[in-house]
Amino acid sequence: MIWDEQGQVLGVAISTYDEKHYIVQQDEMGRELISHLRKCVRANGSFVEEKGEIFIAVDRYSLVEMNQTSERIPRSLLRE
Repeated sequence: MIWDEQGQVLGVAISTYDEKHYIVQQDEMGRELISHLRKCVRANGSFVEEKGEIFIAVDRYSLVEMNQTSERIPRSLLRE
């Protein structure tokens, strides 16, 4: 997450099951995702470069239940 000096969340990152982190581009969709902190989402988008950094520009997303996600994740990678 990205915070300001007062501790307000300004941006988010998507963490994957294999512990990769992708900072979400701070556009309308990125600001919308702030309301879903620490929730499981399925996101579609593209990678963009801004000021020498790579971000994910989310085109669409949906909230998913963990059991829906875990069906596609190898059991050896899941944390209990």
